[in-house]
Amino acid sequence: MSRPNLSALLRSPSAFDGAASGIEEALEGYTEGREQPPTPGPRDDSDPLSIARPRRRDRRVPRRLETPDDRPAAAGEARRYTAREAGRVLAVFAASMLLLGSEGLLSWAHRLDLGPAQEAWLSVLTPVYRATDAIGLTAPRRAVASTSARIARALGAGQDPLFEEAWKKIGEIPVEPFDEGLDDWSALEPIAEPMKATVEGKITVLLVGDSMMAGSLGAALENALVRNRRFRVVRAHQIGTGLARTEVFDWMGVVAPLIERERPQLVICSLGANDGQRIRHRGELLNFGDAAWNVVYRKRVRALMQTLAGTDARVLWLGLPPMRSQGLTHRMRHLNRIFASSAKRVPRVDYMELGMLLTGRDEGFATFIRDDDGKLLRVRMEDGVHYSPAGARRVARWVVDWVHEQVRQRRPISG
Repeated sequence: MSRPNLSALLRSPSAFDGAASGIEEALEGYTEGREQPPTPGPRDDSDPLSIARPRRRDRRVPRRLETPDDRPAAAGEARRYTAREAGRVLAVFAASMLLLGSEGLLSWAHRLDLGPAQEAWLSVLTPVYRATDAIGLTAPRRAVASTSARIARALGAGQDPLFEEAWKKIGEIPVEPFDEGLDDWSALEPIAEPMKATVEGKITVLLVGDSMMAGSLGAALENALVRNRRFRVVRAHQIGTGLARTEVFDWMGVVAPLIERERPQLVICSLGANDGQRIRHRGELLNFGDAAWNVVYRKRVRALMQTLAGTDARVLWLGLPPMRSQGLTHRMRHLNRIFASSAKRVPRVDYMELGMLLTGRDEGFATFIRDDDGKLLRVRMEDGVHYSPAGARRVARWVVDWVHEQVRQRRPISG
């Protein structure tokens, strides 16, 4: 085939078309019968020729990179929540607790120390409780509490009905259970009469108090006394109670029917550990240790002592030991002076100072002391308030000696 003249092609379009047709025929003849190359696949960067060829442009929209939060969690893999999602969950939980547990929260606020903090909590929780109670949101909590109480009573571990009634209910008008009573305590003279055994020929020993009695001390006293078959031990204690907050728990409302029901010959009482705080008396707040506070609290102590003594019981009131906190120790010593002076005014009531049994050389707080054999003995718990089991047994030995002394002085007569 002759080579076309370029100038002739440019001058005549028809000649250009004829030349193009000739070229296509020549190429078809050249490729006819030859194996066709495979369709180009992905670019292979290891092939030099592939590197030399220009890559075809990808006109697709690039895909957004995935973040760990975008990928679905694999099977068995915990989902990660964002801070906003976690905040929503916590907010829903807090709102549910506030609405369904408003009665419990309000009860907690009532038991706080009297002062601005308690008033602030009450101002927030009281309207919430009233609103939720009006629409019935407090019913589930009450139903659960009632069911739990019935199950506990069926198992023999229920709360004594006397103590259930002594806890003040929300909205109940506070009363002053200590306002009525004897003012001239010296008019009562000790009654020296034989100690009578009333229940199965046994002497009933009543243990009354707060957490100081409810813990190791109550158990140590009971274990030491029941070894002697002459004694019957009744434990009556409520943690977090005292004589300062009568609007929360009414000990006078408990003690009188309790004495009537159990008819104890001996009573051992440990109260006051929670009383180093303000008192609300006839709508007025009295600061701890002030003259008015001392008058009101002393009257309450004497009224309770007289009620515990009843007509023929002997009472031992236990003093409070030093605490780890210096401020709390100062308050406990102030209370002990009131207990000791009151016991001298009320017949058949003795006061026992416990500081000498649990203090170190400086007569201050001590977690460990040395016993009579020189061995190191742990006498207080980690909280710096309550007795350890060993410390409780140390106190119990002195209390049990007092019990036996009372029995020896007035030999019991079988009932």
